[in-house]
Amino acid sequence: MAAAANSTLLKEQQSEPIDDLKPHKAGEQFKPLPHQREAIRDVLDGFETHDRGQLSKERVERLEKVLGWQWNAYPGVWDENFDRLSEFVEREGHTRVPKSYRAGDGPLLGTWMINQRKAFKKGQLSRELAERLEAVSGWQWNINDAAWNENFDRLLAFVDQEGHAQVPMSYRTGDGSRLGSWVGSQRRTFKAGKLSKEQVGRLEALLGWQWNGRGK
Repeated sequence: MAAAANSTLLKEQQSEPIDDLKPHKAGEQFKPLPHQREAIRDVLDGFETHDRGQLSKERVERLEKVLGWQWNAYPGVWDENFDRLSEFVEREGHTRVPKSYRAGDGPLLGTWMINQRKAFKKGQLSRELAERLEAVSGWQWNINDAAWNENFDRLLAFVDQEGHAQVPMSYRTGDGSRLGSWVGSQRRTFKAGKLSKEQVGRLEALLGWQWNGRGK
């Protein structure tokens, strides 16, 4: 009888949609059932950093009523995504995770990273979580700076190999990156006065760099 009752209760719990989530009794730690955890992941799809604009007001309020709920670090989910990021970096050697990349059955890792940067910018990411991300090799909060540094590293490799920084406009690196086009865009950006002082200094320190240079 007891086994049958437990089986019935389990079936009832497993049939609950996310919208039926209710707080547990005061003092109890909220521990969602596996199917509820997956449902929450599907709804948030990487929005655990509390991007309210992606959820209806009703769902935001319902989730906030659940005992133990945290927007910035839903128990276990943030750590799981961080582990996926660490594995990606260890395997690929960089943090350039495509926006559409999904590790296993987890959420879109690239989207999750974007949301961490948004949360940090809004002051919604805890210092502890921010420091863990900053400890990841290659991590940068400004994705534009990250892309610039990656291309600059490619330019450094070219200079080391060729002995000069006059990259032909049509030149592509081994990974298919259009380094010649990027170099040309830096000259145009400099001419428009939109290149930072630091970036200007780093480029001018390269052997053979010229602002009016033209690759063949």
